[in-house]
Amino acid sequence: MTSAVSFEVGDFEGRAAVRLTPVVDGVSLVELVGAFEAAAGYEVAGGYDGLVLDQFRFGDLDSYLLGGEDWPGRGTASLLGCDCGDVGCWPLDARVTVAGGRVVWDEFRQPHRPQRDYAGFGPFVFEEAAYRAAIDAAAAAVTPRS
Repeated sequence: MTSAVSFEVGDFEGRAAVRLTPVVDGVSLVELVGAFEAAAGYEVAGGYDGLVLDQFRFGDLDSYLLGGEDWPGRGTASLLGCDCGDVGCWPLDARVTVAGGRVVWDEFRQPHRPQRDYAGFGPFVFEEAAYRAAIDAAAAAVTPRS
């Protein structure tokens, strides 16, 4: 079964900084992972926000969100950053796999809490064409702002 994906583009904390937040089946990934962490009893549950693009050198958005080869963590991406706006402060990372007309987010991890088990979170599977269209829509929304 596949999920619907979109990327919400908005301002970060009322500033002109652009925030990109993944949305899965109409629910923000911020909400989804926060609920998962709270249910798992993790201390410091949530604390995430979208990626503040002005503060994070992600390169080409398409390549990055597809776990691109030119990104240092090839095959992975920080899908969320900290609610302070710094992706390195409190990221949510995932493996991004593109194969067979699908894009899969799995193997989620919180690098500052490596003992956490996210095996019950995801995987999220998207139709590749719809995923790429969602990235294109986000890129078009970001471009006029830069």
